[in-house]
Amino acid sequence: MDISTFPIRILAERTGVPPSTIRAWERRYGILQAQRTACGHRHYTDQDVTLIQRLQQRLARGATISKAIRELDTWQEDENRHQQQLQINQDQQWQHLVMELLQAISRFDDQQLDRTYQQALSLYTVDIVTDKILRPTLLALGERWPSGATSIAEEHFFSTYLRNKIGARLHHSPPSTGPILVIACVPGEHHELGGLLFALSAQHAGYRVLLLGANLPCDQILPVVDKVQAAGVVLSVATRLVDPELEQQLDCLAAATGIPIMLGGVAIGEMESTSIHLLGCDFTGAMQRLVSLVPLH
Repeated sequence: MDISTFPIRILAERTGVPPSTIRAWERRYGILQAQRTACGHRHYTDQDVTLIQRLQQRLARGATISKAIRELDTWQEDENRHQQQLQINQDQQWQHLVMELLQAISRFDDQQLDRTYQQALSLYTVDIVTDKILRPTLLALGERWPSGATSIAEEHFFSTYLRNKIGARLHHSPPSTGPILVIACVPGEHHELGGLLFALSAQHAGYRVLLLGANLPCDQILPVVDKVQAAGVVLSVATRLVDPELEQQLDCLAAATGIPIMLGGVAIGEMESTSIHLLGCDFTGAMQRLVSLVPLH
């Protein structure tokens, strides 16, 4: 359940409306869209608080409940349109920053590249910059590879820049007391940027991260896990498909460590293993999966 939701008791306390009345309004007029927990309990959000408060204001001015509901429906439609426009504007801003990064990369302009990157960090959190700006930029560069004389050089230029920036942020971030994650690339995988970006998000969330880089043999991971008492292992696979041999190595690693072995990246492919936890390539979803497998507290 999302941390921004709360039970009907809290909604009643914050609005002054008894739970029985809230349930009646919800049942008769459908004005609230309560989320249900696994146990079937209603959970609400701050938007529900605002909605009930607006309904109370109309009732206090003498409106009937049916008229107040109609006015509320109009307000909700306006609010939905407003939120949709905000999202469109947000998407356009992210795309604009991606285009600025790509232009700087195509000119090998490290100063403009740094200005755009710093601007993004001043506007958004690390997770948003990673998921909405840096990852789309990397994907766009990957699509350029088949054409253009300098496309590979552009990718190397941006990768080197990001590796230095992310390494500095990881090194200078305040120490964490959270669980330790070992993060590396599977054997044969030399593209480590995805793992670095994920490590930055994980550290920002409160984990301690131990980076072991690219092309790490699976038999090297177990001794490290034992020495640092790691709570989980995150392995990145960006270009190499997970073949049966690698899948067997990962299964053996999971059995030997007894901790979650997680695999993320765009080249996961079809896997039959039930002992390996797949994170996919969506950073937001991957972080949620990580927290469920290796709780921060």
